[in-house]
Amino acid sequence: MREQSDVVIIGGGVIGVCAAYYLLQEGRQVTILERDEICSGASHGNSGLVVPSHSIPLPAPGAVTRALKWMLDPESPFYVRPRLDTKLISWMWQFRAACTERRMRHGMGVLLGLSQASISLYDELIARETLECKYTRGGLFMLYRIEHGYEEGVEEARLLQEQGLQMRAMTGPEVHEMEPRVRPDIAGGVYFQDEAHLDPAAFVHGLASHVQAKGGAIHEGTEVLGFDTSGGKISTVKTAKGDYHPQHVVLAAGSWSPELVSGLGIDLPVQPGKGYSVTFKSPGTPLGFPLILSEAKVGVNPMGQKTRLAGTLELSGF
Repeated sequence: MREQSDVVIIGGGVIGVCAAYYLLQEGRQVTILERDEICSGASHGNSGLVVPSHSIPLPAPGAVTRALKWMLDPESPFYVRPRLDTKLISWMWQFRAACTERRMRHGMGVLLGLSQASISLYDELIARETLECKYTRGGLFMLYRIEHGYEEGVEEARLLQEQGLQMRAMTGPEVHEMEPRVRPDIAGGVYFQDEAHLDPAAFVHGLASHVQAKGGAIHEGTEVLGFDTSGGKISTVKTAKGDYHPQHVVLAAGSWSPELVSGLGIDLPVQPGKGYSVTFKSPGTPLGFPLILSEAKVGVNPMGQKTRLAGTLELSGF
């Protein structure tokens, strides 16, 4: 098979599908190439939280010390599988170098701007296409079990407040009054009013259907093997099922992206990170708000009649 296409998008997760939708809005001819099925990776099982409050970069002062402590604790929310991997070592060295106050504050402003733009687009897109994905924009609680964690959390929240994000520090009983499913004897919580949550798989699948209805092509089970170039541009996208000849290529393959573009002389400092989630029928009265359990680093998403718990960052390669 040899196919002409204006834009080829590599990757059928949330970024690839959203890119396809907006390119179609601009009148482009779009083809998505997905190695497995649409929304089969991180876009399927993530926490489903849209959180401008999560705009403090992971590389921040003290992050390396915390990570080293966590690595010694088998129940910690962070794990690195020990292995001799030069790319991982290089990535960790760059991470360490980024853990400065100046770079953290700069990154925080960038991430917050992106998150706030994203949440506005979710509002607009879900309303326009009437996507059934349990989207709710009603705020979120960051909860703290111990006093020291609560004090640190309030301090971090005030950094975001300086950037214009609305927050409210609350005692345990105050949180319990707003969300009765939370025990009143916790140290406290921070309420962020502009957060949202949704069923991520329902969102991606729903939007993918609109992409196809608007004339976009989606080819599942189509793994990209490499590229041919001409005159400094990609001329051919080579797949296991044939070649594509796009004018433009959008790379949205997540952690597989560095491997894909290494033959083009592009070095992307990206490491695959794995998380875990479990989704179950909500017991009793569902939560009214999504939560982040700060000490455990676990997100809790009330998705209608279901609840999802998501957490852990594992750098264990592919």
